[in-house]
Parts: sequence; structure tokens; C-alpha cells
Amino acid sequence: MRVLIADDDPHSLRLLRLLLLKEGYEVVCANNGQEALEILNGENSPRLIVLDWMMPDIDGLTICKRIRAAESEEDYRYIVLLTARGETEDLVAGMDAGADDYIIKPFHESELKVRLRAGKRILDLHKQLLERTQTVQDFVYSFSHDMRTPLIAINMTMSQAIEGIFGDLSAEYLNILRKSKRSIQELMNMADTLLMVARYEHNEKTLENTSVDLYQTARACAEDLEPISTSKQIEVVIEAPVERAVITGDAQSMRRLFMNLLDNAIKFSPENSTVSLSFELTSAKTTAYITDSGTGIAQEDQHELFQRFSNTKKRRKGSGTGLGLYLCKRIAEDHGGTLAYQLSSERGSQFVLELPR
Repeated sequence: MRVLIADDDPHSLRLLRLLLLKEGYEVVCANNGQEALEILNGENSPRLIVLDWMMPDIDGLTICKRIRAAESEEDYRYIVLLTARGETEDLVAGMDAGADDYIIKPFHESELKVRLRAGKRILDLHKQLLERTQTVQDFVYSFSHDMRTPLIAINMTMSQAIEGIFGDLSAEYLNILRKSKRSIQELMNMADTLLMVARYEHNEKTLENTSVDLYQTARACAEDLEPISTSKQIEVVIEAPVERAVITGDAQSMRRLFMNLLDNAIKFSPENSTVSLSFELTSAKTTAYITDSGTGIAQEDQHELFQRFSNTKKRRKGSGTGLGLYLCKRIAEDHGGTLAYQLSSERGSQFVLELPR
């Protein structure tokens, strides 16, 4: 493993270099902070770093902050801060700046060795974790794509059968086909949700910002969900806002958000009830209230509501993967907004979506 040592004291730098070469590390040296940053910004830069706190041009604390501000999940570095400062407030300042470990001068060589070995173990584990995460990501992409393709074909065939292309079918069989078609649509939605969650998790979702009318988006979603709401005799009421509820955002993501929230509201409402969506507009934000007639969620379970695969969702009758609300919250936050839960005045569930205008 490559190690960067940055120290403006030539004697200390030479001593550290010899010590680490003896331990089998590949050592890269920097005589000052500026040189250290140039090395770290170059190709194949070291992941394990030993920084002297006191350097004349750019000190170790500043380097720590710059590394942490610029690094991504993939290029994490383990930083050991080397200093003669031994007060508690100095240790706190160093760790708060982004250092992973702290060695006080003068130190015993065995202490430096063991701390660097600990850093190497963490970097090795981080590499393994990234590889496993990539494997899971590849699996989700492949699974979502491979599952969606045959589902589209089945859905199309069922639609053709319902339309009578393959001849007259009995009313009973047509009813079965319609129910099966809705189940196929649920699976397609699940595949889409898995794919979107994976993209949001790995910061691969690019928002294509346009002008989005939230009222029209919600109405379109309600129309798509009409077969489900009609089968449960649920009335979906979407109140038109006093003025256009328009935001700048990603139209596809907004559609997914409202589709998930309305679908959940219909799913958890009893038959012969009402689901409502209303808007409240101010100069700064647009707030949407999605209210159902269900039993609501207990106070002790609400903290788990927006977590992936939470126990709350598993306990709720008819719940799915638990990814839908998690994705909704991510979409809201990526648009600079929030999504919260509260009990409605009728003790049903109410989701409050706030988005900047």
C-alpha cells in the first residue's frame, strides 16, 4: 500500500520514510502542504496519509478539510494527523477536521506501525465493501431490466386479449385477465422503483428540470390508478389550487412521487371511503396534503416509515417492498423539499409534501 508522508521537517520526514519502507509500504514524500495536495490530486494518489499538523504554507488541518470536502464514496482516504499538540481541544479539532487517527510527538515507532496497520485494514474493508456494493448494484440493474422486458410482453398480450383480438372471452375470464393485468403492472412498477432507488443510492439519477404542474401531474396519476380505486369504490378527490402549483423539477420523478403516495393512500384505505389531495401555496413553497381514510400508523412506528424494508411496512397488511416511501422522500429532498407524515384529523394517514416554488 502506498503511503503519503507530509512533513516540513527533513529529519522527521527521513525517519518516517525509513520506518515505513522497512514495514513494506511504498512511500511518497511531500516537504510541505502544497506539495502534498498536488500529490493527492494526481493519478494513483495514496489512500493512506500521514500529515504533520504544523506546516508553514498549508497546515495538516487545512489539508484534512480539503480532502474531505472533495472526496467521493469511491476515493476515501485514511488520514493520520501527526502533532506535538496533546490537549483535548486539539484532538477534537483534528478529528473534526477529518482526521481518522492522531499521533502525538514524540511517539514510539510501534505505535505508528499499529495505527497504520489499523488504517490499512479499514481501507481494505472499504475496498471490499465498494466491490460488494457494485455487485449488488449490477444485480439490481440486471434484475430490473430482465424482469421488466417479459412483463411488458405479458401486459401487452393481456391487453390484446381483453380488447378481443384473440376472440370473444367469457365475462369471468375477462375479469381474471383484468386482475392479472393489474398484478403485472404492480410488478412493472416494482422493477421501475428498484431501478430508481439504485440510481438515487449511487447518485446516478440526473434531474431533467422543467416546469412541472403538480396539480396536473396528480390528476394524471389518479386517472391511471382509477381501476384500483374504482374496484374498492374509493373516491379520489384532488382539489384544484387557487393558482397554478408549478415548480421547477424532474417531471418523471414528480410523477413517480405522486403515483406512489396516491397508490399507498388507496391501498390502505377501506372500501367506500375517500382519498384527498389538496394544495397550499405561498410565495416560497408549494405544500401538498395527501390524506387517506385508513387506520393510520402508530406513533412508535412512524420513525421507521421512510426507511427501506422497515418492520413497520412488513406489519402493515398489503404493504409492498417498503421502497416506495423511501424513494418518495429521496425525490422530495433532491428537489430541495421535504416529505413528512402525520395523522389526519380523522385519524387516517396524511403525508405532507413541501417543495420550493
